[in-house]
Formats: sequence, structure tokens, C-alpha cells
Amino acid sequence: VTIGWNPDSFGYNWNMPQFLVKSGFKAFVTQKIFWNDTTSFPYFLFWWEAPDGSRILTYFPPTGYVGSLRAERMIEGLKNFERNTGLQQTYILYGLGDHGGGPNREMLDRARNHEKQALFPQLIHKPFHEFIQKIQKKAASTIPLWKDELYLEYHRGTYTTQAKTKKWNRRSEVWLTEAEKIASLGFLWDKDYPQKALTRAWKNVLLNQFHDILPGSSIHPVYRDAEEFYQRAAQVTRKVINQGLLFLAQKVKIPPTLNDSPLLVFNSLSWKRDGLVKVALPRHLSSQENLVVENHRGEIIPSQLITTRGRKLICFLAKDIPPLGYKLYQIRPAPALSYRSNLKVEKFTLENKFFKIVLHPETGNIISIFDKQAKREVISHQQPANQLQLFEDIPERWDAWNIGYTGRKWTLDKYDRLEVVHQGPVLASIKISKSFLGLAKARREPTTDFPSSFFNQEIILYNDLPRIDIKMKADWWEEHTLLKVAFPVEVDSQQATYEIPYAFIQRPTARNTPWEKARFEVSAIRWADLSDGDYGVSLLNNCKYGHDIEKNVMRLTLLRSPTWPDPLADRGKHEFAYALYPHQGDWRQADTVLRAYEFNVPLRAIWLEKRSGMKNTQPTLPPKMSFFKVTPTNIILAAIKKAEDRPTLILRLYEAEGLSTEATLEFFQPPRQVYETDLMENRLKKLSCRGQKLNLAFGKNEIKTVEVGF
Repeated sequence: VTIGWNPDSFGYNWNMPQFLVKSGFKAFVTQKIFWNDTTSFPYFLFWWEAPDGSRILTYFPPTGYVGSLRAERMIEGLKNFERNTGLQQTYILYGLGDHGGGPNREMLDRARNHEKQALFPQLIHKPFHEFIQKIQKKAASTIPLWKDELYLEYHRGTYTTQAKTKKWNRRSEVWLTEAEKIASLGFLWDKDYPQKALTRAWKNVLLNQFHDILPGSSIHPVYRDAEEFYQRAAQVTRKVINQGLLFLAQKVKIPPTLNDSPLLVFNSLSWKRDGLVKVALPRHLSSQENLVVENHRGEIIPSQLITTRGRKLICFLAKDIPPLGYKLYQIRPAPALSYRSNLKVEKFTLENKFFKIVLHPETGNIISIFDKQAKREVISHQQPANQLQLFEDIPERWDAWNIGYTGRKWTLDKYDRLEVVHQGPVLASIKISKSFLGLAKARREPTTDFPSSFFNQEIILYNDLPRIDIKMKADWWEEHTLLKVAFPVEVDSQQATYEIPYAFIQRPTARNTPWEKARFEVSAIRWADLSDGDYGVSLLNNCKYGHDIEKNVMRLTLLRSPTWPDPLADRGKHEFAYALYPHQGDWRQADTVLRAYEFNVPLRAIWLEKRSGMKNTQPTLPPKMSFFKVTPTNIILAAIKKAEDRPTLILRLYEAEGLSTEATLEFFQPPRQVYETDLMENRLKKLSCRGQKLNLAFGKNEIKTVEVGF
């Protein structure tokens, strides 16, 4: 397969040319960008260049992708194509393409009649690759270059509609990636790699990435089926992860200092990290009033007991967990201890060594975040932050697809309840409860003024993490209403930066030109950042995709409520989280990419089982270990999996900050063989290792795939 056909997706991220070229594709065909509602895309035929410099020849058929071979439309398309490219030959797609189906008898008869007309342009049926090769040779020197995303100025609501499906998608991608990494570690010790099960789980998730499922534009029964597919994938990942960590734990030699209730904390990311560990207590510890956490050296770590949904948990900040590795801890009963902590919480203030947060006593919105390290205010004094904003959203067409602001909006500037939830040496939090009475709710006695939707925002600070988390619950029953959360920040910049797959993109914060105004809603994955060079703020999320940053106001789109084609879209209960990460310098200096990964991929913890009676287990691994490590930290080791058809491992890495980099990939033991491959795992060249280290040269935003045999 050398032609990438993707005619009906709602925009294309800027890194797609690299994915296509490194998978063996020679050309890309689409047409959706001609649906723009504000500006006209300038080209039918062009080289599309990714951030790393990869180029793919891209073709937009001038009559779209659901052609019926009507003469007037064909002639118009031919004229437009010739005016745009100077070429008199074009390629036309026909057939009942939308939702399946090929040419029908009427279209074929129409084509035969056209061929009989002496003045009608000549029709030739031939494969697309023959056409594009001929065109490339003929017009090689005149084909223009496009170095940007293919942003669709339409269907912007698809970044948000059907929030539960989007949450399932993000979690499934995280869990499957973790499952592959953990299963790969077991494979190193000859444990069977669950390739069939993982492939089946990936297919269930990828099926739901079809362009009318994940974007939220399908009928209601589709989403019932989609959730079943996600749950099947989750069952696989849960089993693979649990069994893989248990297998790994059995290989670890427990030192005498950790003989009580040892706990293995695992980091699936490729850099050393700190992170919160929350783990349910086993039965023999759950009745204890006082517990301590000790690391593998016997040092006591501050901890805190909390209760969540009736379960008693212990939480602590695990520090310096090795890259793609683990560290042992122990939890044991002990006399009550008091820990030194910088956390302070009162009704309207939260504080740690990094930030002091002040809430408005009447609205519950944030009115100040003082950065103690930078000695400056984060939030603009003119507007409140963490403010929930609701907008009437009635598109003229394509209800689930489009955003249609009417100009009517509401802000939630009054709370129903405000309370301190957690107060301890590890974390402290305040929960703000709010409600909204929407236009669609029937006004009937005795509930005329009873709200239609309810929201809880829990603001959390940690003793030693420079991040402000907000966990949110919503009971959402609106109609044609869009919900955002807003953060006006004390940063002035003409550009905001957003994460896209394996790269980033900068977009303007102004709304002056038609091109800028059309981008009033844009997509991103785990983070968006606004920095002025000296200081910045990153807005992280764990399952949202719609963003807008205008001037100094950063907003994340949380929920929509269209009524067609699914009249129940997004109605019901939702849980999600977002975080504010203020920082000195720009997003590169602040390692925003790493912090966003950490927000989405928490540390995992598993209790080590008693070893009595266990067979064929000879624990030899130390209490702290890394299996794979890559430096510097702008190189991300994103995936580790077994090769599809060889008994080796595939490692996928990418450069995340747009910097040419000399990197080092370090293995836990010297490999027998190393190859560089393309994205389809075809070997390109053999690589030389120096013992346990492999040197790799990355271009900016370059993806590399390495095959390793041990």
C-alpha cells in the first residue's frame, strides 16, 4: 500500500506526512478541507511537509469523494484544477462513497454517454498511483509546498462531543501502551508475550477511532457498542499489566529492611520522575490507625491516609523512580508521626512551597495564584480563573459536528458549597460545588428553580509537586450548551503552543485576520502552553481535546450537548481532570511534555506477594532498577512492544521539542543485535552499540524506530 486514502476526517495533524512517509506511503488523498467555512484552501496538489521535514505529495480531487459523474460538476472541477495547477489532467473519484458503496449502474451509464460526446473531455479509468506518478514527473518543479496542519474550518465541535468516548480513547491508549511495555519486560525473561490478546485489544480501540465514532458524530446505539469494545480492551490491559507486574515483582530480591509489607512502585515512562502513589490497603493493614512508608534504604517517607468511595488508601510522593523501572517501598504499622510539610489549607486558601492559591469568598473562583519560586502572580487581576463558562451552542447544520455560538453565555460565579476535603502532609484540597439552571429544563412545580446540572471542582496541591490539579465531576443535563473552563494568565504572547501526535504546533493568540478568526477552537492532546520566554503557564488535561487561547485567556472545552444525531449526547455524569503548571522560562525549559505525560500516566503500585511455596522463582533483581533509559529528556521513548513477526522488541522514540539532538539509549544489559526500522518494522540498517549504550542522532521532531534483540 503506497497511497494514503483518508477523504472524510475532520482535519489532519501536522505530523501526518512523517507517519505516512515512514510507513512507505508515496501520496496522500483527501478533500475535506474544501469544506472550510471562512477561508479557501489554496491548493489541489501540493507537497505537505511535517515538522521534521518529511514530505508527501498530497492531492485533493476537485469534485470531492462522492462523485456521481454529472457533466456540469466534472467540467467545473476540471476548470478549477487547471486554473490552480496549470494541469489539464485530473483524477475524479466517483461512487456512493459516503458510508460505503461503489459506482451504481446509473453512474456507469453516465460515464459511457460522456465518452460518446466528441467535445467532452476524455475519460480514462486507471489506478490512482499511475496518475499521481505521471503528474509528479510533469509538474515536479511547480508543485507548491504546505508547511502547516490541514485545519478544517468546520466541524470544530468534534473535538469535544461524546466526552465519555474521548475519555475511553485516552485511557485505552495509555493502558495499551503500558501493557505492551510491561509485557515486553516479561518477554525478556521468556514469559509468553500476549500478542494476540493485545492485537485484539488495539483493534477494538482503533475501530472506535473511525471518523464518525471518536469525533462524536454517530447515533446513540453506536456509543453503546463502542463502550463494549473499550471494556473488552480494558479487560485485556488490566490482566496483562497485573500479571506482568506480578511476574516482575517475583524477580525482585526483597532486602531485609523491607520484609513487612513490600510495595513495588513502577514507572512506565522513560525518565526519572516523582509522582503521587495512591494504593488501597490490604486487609491486614486496613484496620491500622497509624502506618509509615519506608523506602528501600529504610528512610521514612511522609504519607497520608485518605478514604475514597469507601476504600481506605495510603498515599505518598514517590521520588526518583527510575526510568522504565521500579523502586521498592514498605508500609508497616508504627506509632503516630508528625511530618514537616509546607501544605496549608483554610476555607479560601491553599498553599505549598510553590504556590499560594486564593479563592473568592463569594464565587469560589480562583482570584490569585502566587508563584513563590518566581515571585510573581500567575492569574490576571482583571478576571477570575478556574471559572466555568457556558455558551449557547446552536449550529446551523451538523449539530454534533459544528459549534454555533449565538452570543448568549453564562458564568458560574456563585457556589452552593465550599469545603476542605483533604488536609495532610502529602496533599490538601478544597472542593467547590456549583449548579446551573439551563434553558432546556422544564419549569414545573415544585422544582421550578431546581438546577439542571451540577459541578464539583476539587483543587489539589501536593507537598512536593509544582502542579495545581483540578478534579472535576459534572452531572450534565443541558441542551445546545457548551461548557468551558477559563484561566486568564499574566502572560503576553503572540503564539500559543499545543501538543499534536509526537510533535507540537504553534498557533496565533490574536483574532485579527479571517484565518485567525477561523481558528477560534483548536485541537491538542495532553497540553497547551502560553509562554513569553521568561515565564509561562501550561494547561494539562487527562481526556479533553478542544482548546482555545485568545490573548491571555487559556480555555479548555469540557462538554457539549447537541441533539442530533444522538439526542442523548453527553447527558449524564462525567469525571475528568485538568491541571495548571505555571513555570519559569518557556515550555521546553519547564519540561511541559514530561509533566503532561506524568499527569496522564500515574505511577503504578503493586503489593509483593509472600514467596513461600513459589516454584521456579529465583529473585535476583535489586530493589531499584531501570530497564531502558534515554537522554536527554526531549527524546521520548513512547512505545515498547514485541515485533510483529520476529522474536525481538520494537522501541519507538521521538524528539519532542523541535531540536536536533544527539541522544543515548541505555539498556539494562548489552543487546545482541540492534536495527533501525521504519514504522512498519521493515529493517533499514544495522546499528552499533557500545556495551549497553546506543547513540542516536535525531533531527527536530524526528521519529525513530529501533529493533532490539537480547
